Amino acid sequence: MKQYNKNVAKLTKKYKLALKMTTDLQKATLYLGLAYVTIGVFFWVTIGFRSFTPLIPAIPGLVFIFLGLLAKKNTLRKHVLHVAMVFGVICSFMVVMAIRRIAPYFDPSVGEIKRPLAATEMLIAGSLAIVYVFFGVRGFIAARKK
Repeated sequence: MKQYNKNVAKLTKKYKLALKMTTDLQKATLYLGLAYVTIGVFFWVTIGFRSFTPLIPAIPGLVFIFLGLLAKKNTLRKHVLHVAMVFGVICSFMVVMAIRRIAPYFDPSVGEIKRPLAATEMLIAGSLAIVYVFFGVRGFIAARKK
């Protein structure tokens, strides 16, 4: 009976750790969504409300917020967070697009960057997604090991 109680205690401890990690990832998903919406609104205000294009990051931001809220439900948490990770990988490709847009302008003969705010916005949003995916994968690996 003592061995059984020890095993139950170990499993309970592992479950609590895994639950804490997924809860942290759920909060990170919400914060990433809020950051994306903030970035979109900030750059929209920065250009003087001339175009709705800077609001594009707010769209995936709303998706991340929705997924983060949906992940609060225990029965859906694991599935929703995996979907959020895939979506994060897709969003992280914005960095590649931003670097491809900016790279030619590091040559002094080319001149100025045509739309520096757009490239900066893509670089910030994509970098946030890369950090999110990095820590999310680390969390999944740690939860699997425990």
